[in-house]
Amino acid sequence: MRYISVRGFCFILTLLLSSAVASAQFGEYSLGVGYSHIHTGTSPGLFYNKDGAYIDGDFAWHIPYPGSPFMLGFGLSGSGYWDDQRINDLTGNDLFGNPNLNSDLENFEIEPRFTLDLTIPGTIIFIKPRIGAGLLINNYNIDQFTQQGNNFADINTVTHTGAAFEIHPAIQTGIAWGPAAAGLEVSYLASWGDFGAFGDRAQEFRAGAFLSIRF
Repeated sequence: MRYISVRGFCFILTLLLSSAVASAQFGEYSLGVGYSHIHTGTSPGLFYNKDGAYIDGDFAWHIPYPGSPFMLGFGLSGSGYWDDQRINDLTGNDLFGNPNLNSDLENFEIEPRFTLDLTIPGTIIFIKPRIGAGLLINNYNIDQFTQQGNNFADINTVTHTGAAFEIHPAIQTGIAWGPAAAGLEVSYLASWGDFGAFGDRAQEFRAGAFLSIRF
């Protein structure tokens, strides 16, 4: 049965709490959501969805003075890939019926970030290239159906939690009005570390939309 990850709940809670802290200081808070695609180092025979969704919270402050194009901050982000699979029980005794298998693969990141805030002269259009690097925590829970002969079948869940180092370049573009801004963003995330059965590396492509509030 599919469940809501405790890590996912804690991640959303952290975003909300951090946004409250950021609102008390001069800077900018940005929340992005969208599509993500993952490529892992190996294909271990576990079923999973390569297409999923991401959420990204970015907290940045202009340095060394307000209005400077240089911004320093940190980001909290996560992505999830979910799938389910119904299979036929071929044991002949109908003990399992047609079981439904679930696959949950999640990545969570925390990273310091450096951003350039560039506005096209005479317009409200801006472009923000950004680079981040930091800690990635990966977690997966994937059901497996094992059949031995005609009289026995078993369902077990393969689980893993590991850590990795990640590099995360991104770019945002959009329009600003008053303290608010909105637009589109794309990013690429490369990571190296412990991904369990999926090897020692992973890559993600992300594309979505964002909304920013400036303080």
